[in-house]
Amino acid sequence: MLDYKWQLRNHLLPFFAGHRLSQITIVEVDRDRRGKVDEASLSAESINKTITRLGQILEVAVEYDLVARNPVRVNPRKRKLKPAKQRPVHLDGVDQIVALLDAARDLDLAAKSRTSGRYALIGTLVFAGTRDDEVGHALVRDLDLARSRLEVGRSKTAAGLRTIDLLPVLHDILGGHKANHRGGLDDLLFPTARGGRRDKDNINKRVLKPVLKRADGLLADRRQHPLPRGVTPHKLRHTYASVLIALGRDPRYVMEQLGHRDPKFTLRVYAHAMRFSEEDRARLKAVAEGGVLAPIGTGPSTGVAPDSGVSSGRGGFRTCDLSRVKNEETADPEAGSQP
Repeated sequence: MLDYKWQLRNHLLPFFAGHRLSQITIVEVDRDRRGKVDEASLSAESINKTITRLGQILEVAVEYDLVARNPVRVNPRKRKLKPAKQRPVHLDGVDQIVALLDAARDLDLAAKSRTSGRYALIGTLVFAGTRDDEVGHALVRDLDLARSRLEVGRSKTAAGLRTIDLLPVLHDILGGHKANHRGGLDDLLFPTARGGRRDKDNINKRVLKPVLKRADGLLADRRQHPLPRGVTPHKLRHTYASVLIALGRDPRYVMEQLGHRDPKFTLRVYAHAMRFSEEDRARLKAVAEGGVLAPIGTGPSTGVAPDSGVSSGRGGFRTCDLSRVKNEETADPEAGSQP
């Protein structure tokens, strides 16, 4: 039932709500499919599921003589997509994670009151593994800083209804976000500038894509490796899984935190993360636990020296701290050896 509602609300009604039944033709079904492919926010499997759901709805219309034929049933193989064999996108390098967070914070500062909350939203996608629909529906009351957890009360699957344990870094990020939030308990935790709900298109186009562009610029300036192609809100769930694995969490816990029923995805990410070097794991752990990468201020006015390691209480990270961690590990052969 949750899958049905998710497909209907987020993927079928946005395109077909204005159509009469007689206007849902083969041409329109194919146009909807092409639009989803071009948007690149859904996998081929998810697109196929929405087409299947549309076909089931139209089959009822045929039974009641509301339409002459079901356009999805006409050569259904042509309607469906063949899943492309692509290498999984993993955003799990510490430099890339830091650049993403720095970029989100920079855009928040540049936008001022016009658009805010990118930093907290990106931080939640990276360090909580929420789906775009889940984070879009999150309310202020869902965030429990005292018990360090985030409740997901709306998801596309029953397994998605879960309690996410906040990593220390996300606790700090969301603590700052909540302190500046002007709404009440039943207001959206991550509203748009006008107070509306962020849907998948808003999150992907208005939040993530500008952040990715800015992050690539930061990485180029820092002479670091660019972000992989194909980063989406869903791919950031891989990042969250990698961070949990670097912290030594077992696959079952990772699966529960992600809201998965099928362990196959979790095990694939687990196998990838097990190839990390000890240094990579130590740096990911340092970011997640928030003990080494000190928060930074929002500009020169904070009075915090660039390499002081003093918190200004506003969230963010310095890549100079990463270099310091790396140098300390090099100087101390015992550093970074913990799993």
